[in-house]
Amino acid sequence: MKLHENRTNQTIRFLKWTRKHNGLWQLICEPDNERMNLKMTQEIIKKLAKEQLYEIIFVLMEVHKDKEFMKSTSQIIFKDLLIAEWEKGSKDAMLDKLIGYLE
Repeated sequence: MKLHENRTNQTIRFLKWTRKHNGLWQLICEPDNERMNLKMTQEIIKKLAKEQLYEIIFVLMEVHKDKEFMKSTSQIIFKDLLIAEWEKGSKDAMLDKLIGYLE
């Protein structure tokens, strides 16, 4: 029951955020919105992180994945993650995942 109450509270908090920030929510959800750019994306991510709405950051990234600035950001993040895995000594596991995804 506790988990259900927690999810309900999270949903209510999220819906209140979308009501309060309707313009931002619209920008997050519309992949071809001409007002969405690198600066706006940075500002939205900061606001979402401040509100601990982390899942919506990933929604934003997915919705706008075809924007040039998002493509380059994804490539940089991917390389940073590869470097981190290599430095941890997890290269074999990471390469196994890569090969598995390519099948």
